[in-house]
Amino acid sequence: MGVPHMRRQEGCTMNKPTLKSCPFCGRDEAYYSGMAANYRYIECSGCGASGPAAETDEEAAALWNDRAVPEIPKPHGKLVDADDLIKMIDVNIEIEGEENAKNVTKAFNEILDTIRGMEPVVDAEGKPAKDCPWR
Repeated sequence: MGVPHMRRQEGCTMNKPTLKSCPFCGRDEAYYSGMAANYRYIECSGCGASGPAAETDEEAAALWNDRAVPEIPKPHGKLVDADDLIKMIDVNIEIEGEENAKNVTKAFNEILDTIRGMEPVVDAEGKPAKDCPWR
């Protein structure tokens, strides 16, 4: 009896579940693989990432396709205008040395510019949130 070896399965996948793109590189280059009939997993030929091992191709596909759904941040408390926030930070922190103060102010201004350039916040239904603090 020979040693089972890893091989790329390029045969018929007509009756197998459709595989999602790779969660790491985003490519649609995932394929069924494994060392034996009861040791199956999905592997990405784009980056080499692989899913957990399973007993069947169907189980391997389900494990590969199962993705964590990112949580939509829910605002809590009072929304604060970004310019007011930097004023509060400026008042509430002590910075040693004038050069450090300039660096902190520059960094906060860069953050504020980034925030202002972002798309408006959307609610759970995908509609623009009311009272977006930086618009």
